[in-house]
Amino acid sequence: MISCYLDTSFLSAFVRKNIHDRYQLQTIIRIHSFWKQGYIKCFVSEAVKRELENIPQKYKEQNEALVNLYMLMDKAEMFPTKIAYARWGEVLWGEGQWGAGVEKPDPVFQVLANIFSNDDAEHIFLCIKNGIPYFLTYDLHSILNRANQHSKELNKIGIKILSPKDFENNLG
Repeated sequence: MISCYLDTSFLSAFVRKNIHDRYQLQTIIRIHSFWKQGYIKCFVSEAVKRELENIPQKYKEQNEALVNLYMLMDKAEMFPTKIAYARWGEVLWGEGQWGAGVEKPDPVFQVLANIFSNDDAEHIFLCIKNGIPYFLTYDLHSILNRANQHSKELNKIGIKILSPKDFENNLG
């Protein structure tokens, strides 16, 4: 079974019908159908839930539909984006108080944070840490364009960031 992580933009496009053309709508419907039939496994995370909770009140009815859809999806495990170092030789002189250790960004998160905003990097990081090979989004400006510009770096860390249409095409 193929697994994918759904960015908040995918869920909101589905519920709000914020869809640009009929082909986009057909793609969303097919991916939803593949999920309901058990051909693919779709994941979301607490990071998605946080974003859903911040949707303005004027979209309350749609927000409730988003939360209901969120509740149906499999949940990706949360991982810290920082690693605590406290062992001898791992903390450099002057980085922290004696015996206290320091926190440094996870190396995978650091690569992602150099490409994307911290919020977007967190979603993609959770996707990678959960062993989910595909990250689906409609966010062209902040995610898809940057992913295309940095595809070599992203391939090295094992993630494919795709629009739902490109994901559907990869399914064959």
